[in-house]
Order: sequence, then C-alpha cells, then structure tokens
Amino acid sequence: MADSIPVFTALETLMMALFSIVTVHEDFPEANRFFKVVFAMGSVVNMLATTIVMFQFSSNTESTWDTFSISLKVLCLFVYAYFMPQYIQFHQSTLTFPICHSYMPHLFAMMEYAIIVAYALFHLSFLIDLRHVSFICFPRSSSGECEPIDPENYRKGGRYEHCRAFEYNQRRIMSL
Repeated sequence: MADSIPVFTALETLMMALFSIVTVHEDFPEANRFFKVVFAMGSVVNMLATTIVMFQFSSNTESTWDTFSISLKVLCLFVYAYFMPQYIQFHQSTLTFPICHSYMPHLFAMMEYAIIVAYALFHLSFLIDLRHVSFICFPRSSSGECEPIDPENYRKGGRYEHCRAFEYNQRRIMSL
C-alpha cells in the first residue's frame, strides 16, 4: 500500500491541475466533470491509503505528537470522505441542470469549507511527521570536489585553484 501512495498522489495532483485548467463554461464541460470526479475519488483513496500506512508506522510510538498527527489525519479523512461525494454530486448536478440563481445553499457552502479545511489540515499534518528530518548542506570542499580548506591548495597555480572562488574567499573573509 505504501508503494501505491505516490501513484495516487500523482493522479490526485494531475486531476486537480487539469480541472483547474479546463474550465466548465468555455472549454470542455465533460472533461472538467471527469477530472473533478476522478480527483474526488482519487483524493479519498489517497487519504485513506496514507492514513492506514501512517497508522501502521505510528501505532508503536508513544509520542504525543505522533498520536496527535494520526488522530488529525483520521478526523480529516472522515470529514473529507463524508462530505466530498455529497458536494461533488451537488456541484455536478448544478452544472448539468443549472439552478435559476447563482447562490449556493448554505449547507453546501459549509460543506465546501469543511472539505477545504479537512484537505488542508490533512496535508499540513505531514509537517508534524517530518519534524525530525533535517537537511544538511555541505560546502563544495566537503563533497569530494575539493580538498578540505587549506590555504596552500587554493593559491594561484595550486592543485585546487579551480575551487578557490568560494572557499578561498570564505577563508579570507573569516580571517578579517
């Protein structure tokens, strides 16, 4: 299931991009309808698969943050999976059979807000899961391209003269 999550995420992102580009009124309403339905189903399946995988990995931890993260994911999944089919059905029916006025009923407006908030919170909860990830950036001298900083190596005509643009100037600035 963990291997299928990138496929679901790619499908969800592609469908969201396509229904944002292909408009209902001017381009191809059938294609727009298809993209929205596939997005709705794909996003629910993606959220479900992600929640199951995350639950499996975090079920052995006793961290409060991990418990909060999985609880938030489960809550957002339930809200999103409950409201999304209803909202998509209403939205598609108003496109097929337009209503007389341009106002959306309050119930469906609240559903839309709940869907947006649940979707955003679900994906933002990954920041909690990634809290221990750190990115370490090394200067070019540590990547194997050049030897460690030694002024003799960076002299004009020296063995690592091509590296002196950054490293030599950094060493010179640090000694000032």
